[in-house]
Amino acid sequence: MKPAFVFVFVIISLNLMNGFSSKRLTVSTNGGIQLSFSPQGEITEIKTGGYSLPLLERRNFVYVREFTNLLNQENLAPAGDMSHKLEAAGWKKQVKGEAEVVYERNKLIFELKDLRKETKIIYVSPLIQIQGGINYVFSVLVKSDFGYSERAKTPVTGLFIQWFEKGGKEICRSSVEVSGVIFNFNRFTNFSRAPEKAEKARLIFFIYWNPETKVSCNLKNYVLYLKEIYFAKFPPEAEWKPVTGKMHSENGTIYFEGSKNNINIRVKVENEKEKVKVKGLVESKEPVNRAIEIGVSLPVKADGWIWWDDLRRKREIREGEEYFNTVNSLVSQGFLPISLYPISAISNNETVLGLTIDLNKPKIFKFMYGWETGFTCVFLLGFSKKIKNEATFELTVYGEADSEWGLRNIAQHYYKNHKNWFNPKLNLTSYTANWKYSEYGLSFLQGSFQYESVIRQAAEYFKDKVYLAQYILPWEYEPVTGIKKESECPSYAETIKIVKEIAENQLNSKAGIALNTHASTFSGDWVIANYKKGPSYRPDEWVPQIPLNTDPEFPGPNVWNYTVETLQTVLNTTKKYGLRINGVELDNFMGRSNCLSLSDKCLEYADISLTYDPNTFKPAIHLSFTAVKYLKTLKEWMEKNLPDSGLTGNYISEGTASFGAIYLDALPFESNNVKNFNWGDKELLYRRFIAGNKSVISVHTELDFNVENPLHLEYMKRYIEGCLFYGIMPTFKQRYARYYDNPNFIEKLGDTLKRGHEIFLKLNKAGWQPLTKAKVSNGKVYVEKFGAGKHFYLTLHNSLDNKEKVEVELETRNLSNKLRIQEIWKNQEINFKGNKFIVEMEGHETLFFEVQEILKQGTGKETTPVFNPETNRTNKINKTAEEKVTTLILALFTVFAVVSAVFFFQRRN
Repeated sequence: MKPAFVFVFVIISLNLMNGFSSKRLTVSTNGGIQLSFSPQGEITEIKTGGYSLPLLERRNFVYVREFTNLLNQENLAPAGDMSHKLEAAGWKKQVKGEAEVVYERNKLIFELKDLRKETKIIYVSPLIQIQGGINYVFSVLVKSDFGYSERAKTPVTGLFIQWFEKGGKEICRSSVEVSGVIFNFNRFTNFSRAPEKAEKARLIFFIYWNPETKVSCNLKNYVLYLKEIYFAKFPPEAEWKPVTGKMHSENGTIYFEGSKNNINIRVKVENEKEKVKVKGLVESKEPVNRAIEIGVSLPVKADGWIWWDDLRRKREIREGEEYFNTVNSLVSQGFLPISLYPISAISNNETVLGLTIDLNKPKIFKFMYGWETGFTCVFLLGFSKKIKNEATFELTVYGEADSEWGLRNIAQHYYKNHKNWFNPKLNLTSYTANWKYSEYGLSFLQGSFQYESVIRQAAEYFKDKVYLAQYILPWEYEPVTGIKKESECPSYAETIKIVKEIAENQLNSKAGIALNTHASTFSGDWVIANYKKGPSYRPDEWVPQIPLNTDPEFPGPNVWNYTVETLQTVLNTTKKYGLRINGVELDNFMGRSNCLSLSDKCLEYADISLTYDPNTFKPAIHLSFTAVKYLKTLKEWMEKNLPDSGLTGNYISEGTASFGAIYLDALPFESNNVKNFNWGDKELLYRRFIAGNKSVISVHTELDFNVENPLHLEYMKRYIEGCLFYGIMPTFKQRYARYYDNPNFIEKLGDTLKRGHEIFLKLNKAGWQPLTKAKVSNGKVYVEKFGAGKHFYLTLHNSLDNKEKVEVELETRNLSNKLRIQEIWKNQEINFKGNKFIVEMEGHETLFFEVQEILKQGTGKETTPVFNPETNRTNKINKTAEEKVTTLILALFTVFAVVSAVFFFQRRN
């Protein structure tokens, strides 16, 4: 073989290799994740840190299901349409108390005549033949004269399903409960998967009242109308279907186009440094109302892996089961799940795989692992015939070989890539307050400074002494009813009448805004989120809470104009008194934004994503989306008109409120460790995460503490320590400074609050770190970390009742010098050996450790150099080394092949 011929052969071979590699549909990142696809849209390989993950048999990347026609199937409930009496179809009736049931014109009328007594009406269906292992939908269509239903305030109404196996043994139950406005006929729906072994089902419709409830609406009687009981199989399109189509690659970015059920889906998958970004566009071919769910899947076969519910709780994945951590995104009118965290992860000993959502683009979404689709993010989308029939979604994929910290690894990436969401522009808790309460942590007050009397008082007592925040409640309207809490609660009709009368007399009032921007059910009723019985700010009356659409662009009287007018009035008036407003405090932060609106007007003016109503599967606007528009607009207005000011909010909600948290400069919230309100590791850890390095401030809502009572004092101390464990500043209700003005309170608790505030400032300045790099021998003793650099802090909390002896192991891989560890709360001596120390903790005790590295200089003096231990990346280092070796072997093999070919052809010639 001639040398020239050999050269040509090598060139042709390399060109062929390049041709084959260019057709590979692969996205790789420098963070160690690689996704490979087939031309039809299936995932053929997933690698993290060089480790190839096992895949399911079904490997589709995109899935779709549709709920539009879920209520148009064959009704399996006997006489469920009320075309004749339920008893005639074999239903059994049970009545307890003063109650009566009347059948009239295709509906049942339930009258509970005396609510001073326990009352119960139950209808039990005959057994219904069903198929195990498939999905069923069940629903009731009801209304009431009172116009509202809520557990503990009105009689409870709902539908149970009992699932039975072949021998007649009950396996489990599913249920739907009526909660919300039912002035006109409104529907309440749920769905459930029948157990695999189930063969029959029984329906139980119930209406029940217990007169011993303490928050009763004080009703004397109650009338409910039942128009339909619905029970049906899922239609085929409501089950997950893979979307097939075509994929191609351009400049390292992969594009997918596919269609299913008259839905076009386009997806772009691209490399963004250490992560993969997935962006999608969904278009409906039909100009009709639709309820669609899109699933973006990583089809990992993960039996034996770990599913992370949150940063601390985890579960082993077992074949055939589903895993998710969701909360209800609605405060009334049904159940619409949303994942609590905007991040999710699964892991094994080799790798961690993460999915995340961008918080500046709100969606109703659900992270899950299921054996049908794998590790999936589901987007719950609505399409309306009144507006453009399309929706978008975005998702980010992370993966790495270091799996030791699970979801905390993903949180670290999330913070790194979104610093502007989690780092404060203003450190509000460092505000220097020149008044007597600041040493206990109080350096801020909120007030309605649009009223000159409040401004005069602030100018006299608080000028240049505290951080002053203007109070605004944009998400809801609470009309003054004048109806005493001892009387019957105002009905739905009475409430709406009161609002309309106020609006007529005060055209530019918040009542007029409610008249224009209220949320509506599919039947046209106003949504009422809640009836409060004598709240602390209006203790003598019933207070309805009416959710508002806060879209700044909504036509007519709206919340945004009300906000600007209020703030402009405050700015103009405060100038007269030489007073400065330091910020804005939004009460009940996005709390009443957890509602849907189905009104034509809302849909017509929507320029944001839609979701669907889980009761009727009609398109709807989630008010949290309009709340985010409001927050973004308000933040921009404040930067222009109120420079160097802070935006805060009483952070009472979870899930959807995550999207609003990125606009806040600090997260204050109310909590109560006596009544378990916004209290516990799940709730407080979530708030710590969503705040990032912003200040988090807790205000205890209990107004009846007595420091002379040892039990009450113990609750107070546990509250203080419990907050500080998460780097949250503990305070007590500030209304009239009722605790801080009490000499006994200061005597008993003042020193604890002072020292607690000092520790809070240290932790807050250091900054919370999602990666603790510390292991505790007892999983019920929790650990958190604050700070990195030349020294940091560890906080430990014993969640158990018993005294525990625990070993704490620190990651000190890059340290060759000894550490000094000092407990700074109870001043305990700590003996640190190697990279471990042991400490004894009482039940529910919290301890705080300051950790510093010690270096001995030539002078004999000890100093504290920079201490910044790297994450344990043994696996990743090993994988990198393996990759280098593999590359070298391949290179040698290629050279060997070429030389062999040359030798072969030379021999032939």
